[in-house]
Amino acid sequence: MYRLIPGPTAVWLAVILPFLELGVAILLLSKIPGRWSLLMACMLLSMFVGAQGSAWARGLDIDCGCFGGLVRRQIGLESLTFVGLMFLLAVIAAYCSKSTLSGTSKA
Repeated sequence: MYRLIPGPTAVWLAVILPFLELGVAILLLSKIPGRWSLLMACMLLSMFVGAQGSAWARGLDIDCGCFGGLVRRQIGLESLTFVGLMFLLAVIAAYCSKSTLSGTSKA
């Protein structure tokens, strides 16, 4: 995925992205507040969908990195569909979340 972005920016992204992913995961597991966590997951997944779609459209031969080093899978329709469905589920969950953006629950 990092071949989409030039030099130093790709290095910074490679350093920051795992911490962003862990932060979103911790927020999702803590459920404090739920909708904010889901919206952050939506933003992160939308970037993954955009990056994979761009790489696929350019014909780049890049490993999707969906599960780190555990699974080697090239970016293509299958990986794009997987990430797209994850994004869609996050959007639905954020929409259906009982907590509002202010952190209070709907009664």
